[in-house]
Amino acid sequence: MKERPVSYDWQLPLSKVSDEQLRAALEMAQVPALLASMVHLTGNTDHFDEVQPRFELMAEEIDGLSESQRARAREMAFIALAAVRGGAQPGAPSEDAVVDTMHRI
Repeated sequence: MKERPVSYDWQLPLSKVSDEQLRAALEMAQVPALLASMVHLTGNTDHFDEVQPRFELMAEEIDGLSESQRARAREMAFIALAAVRGGAQPGAPSEDAVVDTMHRI
């Protein structure tokens, strides 16, 4: 049976987005940008302890990450976004966390 494509309505508020739509959208995200965005969802940089993009001149992929690292980053983002969708308040990152993120990306 052929999978039906997920439709996107980028104007929907997060509260109206299904898990399927959220996961499909995360598959389209650039992982370094996604990780940087997570600082504003979680208020911290802990996710960089698990997944750290590296920009190497001769890297196979532009972010230097393996597929399993990209999958882990997307899963962490899904968990953070699902928590916000469920009513959790986004974190307020410190200035140091934002500067740290800028140096990591």
